[in-house]
Amino acid sequence: MTAQVFQTLTDEFVINNIGEFISDVDKISKAVAKTTTVPILNGIHIEVRQNQSILTATNGSLFYSIKTETITAQTDFSIVIPPMVASIMKKLPEQKVLCSFEKQQLILKSGKSRFALSVHRGEDFPRMKPNAEKTFEISGKSLLQAFKGVAYAAGDNEVKPILQGILMAGQQEKLMFVSTDSKRMGICAVRISSSIEDEVNNIVFPKQFALDVIKNCEDTSDVVMGISDNHISVRIGNMVMGTRTMEGTYPDVSRIVPRAFKHECTINREELANAMERANLLKEEGSKAAIAVLKISSKGIPSLYISINNKSGRLNESLFVSDVVGDEVELGINALYVIEALKSMEAKQVRLLLNSSLEPIVIKPIGTDELEALILPIRFRK
Repeated sequence: MTAQVFQTLTDEFVINNIGEFISDVDKISKAVAKTTTVPILNGIHIEVRQNQSILTATNGSLFYSIKTETITAQTDFSIVIPPMVASIMKKLPEQKVLCSFEKQQLILKSGKSRFALSVHRGEDFPRMKPNAEKTFEISGKSLLQAFKGVAYAAGDNEVKPILQGILMAGQQEKLMFVSTDSKRMGICAVRISSSIEDEVNNIVFPKQFALDVIKNCEDTSDVVMGISDNHISVRIGNMVMGTRTMEGTYPDVSRIVPRAFKHECTINREELANAMERANLLKEEGSKAAIAVLKISSKGIPSLYISINNKSGRLNESLFVSDVVGDEVELGINALYVIEALKSMEAKQVRLLLNSSLEPIVIKPIGTDELEALILPIRFRK
């Protein structure tokens, strides 16, 4: 049966569970276009076919859809509703909404409330769901570890749009994810549940996609990842999230990460994160982050010394460290970068590794070699 457009619909349909419907809309709403010359992309597509209901949103780059069981209809139909429908439903008095069509408008009735909303023809909504050329399974836990481990380090600079993306590469049963804004880097390698037949190389996707997946994925989720020439997608339960890949050449970061270090120490991750958050309170006016000086010393009680001296004030703090390697060393560093790197990790302890005050510091969680963060130092006056 061909889905009817709203001009010819006379039958009513029912949204049975407002709470669940709102939740489904919220999950895909990040893909709704915020500014566009195509008004239909400002809405959410509802399509009912043979008792199956699918909600879809796209901004031309992101494509999110979810199967919902909240709609009961006697007739197939396809319409595009404004996102404000979810906000309206949050204020309705009952958990069931009766919907109908009247004079090219969607009518919502709940209790004594009645709304009339302008809608678009569903047949005009773009069809963007690509056919994946390669698919493989990955656990929700591994995908979350990868995306959390790199998304924070991707850039926001529109001058270098490729740095707003995340690089993905891999083969057989391993995937590597990398992000950088040119001042820091996140790297994570994960195992996948099924083998990749061909090598995956130089695929770059927007960090916003990773952030949205993080919100909708759980450790226990079973995820199927799909790849085509210019799209990638993940299927999480009844939801499919996809994005166009980004054009451009991602910088070669393989030579940036040092593999041997002269100075090392182990420190409690949470204690260091809390200390750096305290330090960041002294950021100067107009700045997003404070510049802190870190010093690793094995003299007396092995310690990491944190100090700040700027127009906002002064700070001196020390934290216990263990397994110190090398002589005393210090470097200037962006406090916020350290905080965000540590929050991307879950290990109780992390290893700090560096070669000198002029070279990057690397942070690795104890217990895994699959995740690391790299931060470039900042010159400071002693």
